[in-house]
Amino acid sequence: MPEHWQAFGTRRSPLSKNARRATTPANALLNYLYTLLETETRLAINALGLDAGLGLVHADTASRDSLVYDLMEPIRPVVDAYLFKWISQFPLKRSWFFDERNGKYRLMADVCTELADTVQTWSREIAPIAEWYVKELCSHMFGMSKLRSDSAAFLQLL
Repeated sequence: MPEHWQAFGTRRSPLSKNARRATTPANALLNYLYTLLETETRLAINALGLDAGLGLVHADTASRDSLVYDLMEPIRPVVDAYLFKWISQFPLKRSWFFDERNGKYRLMADVCTELADTVQTWSREIAPIAEWYVKELCSHMFGMSKLRSDSAAFLQLL
């Protein structure tokens, strides 16, 4: 196993100056899991009728759904812990990765398929965060101190 496969290193890629274009296999796996979480977060936001582009913490830009990243933050440590446990149980395989000449690592289909099975986990993790956000938003918008916890009651308010 190559030495650079044995450490995560920084998520900041020298190729992109941000977390995109991972230069280690572990960060390529982490980026993929974060993408799955991002997708599940976007679905939860859309299901609740929110505008994914109106974030509070992450800066709004034309090409970024800031609220998605805001709501993902509390779940990132859960994803990190999952990946740490997963790679400690299943050593990395060369067949899972394609390394480009510029040093970027891409995931192959077999490992993507295996990790894609985690989407239900991320969906369950993000749902209470998204619902909490809606309740907080409504309590401030409508001056309500408490809302019933079920989504149907919230939708009736709108």
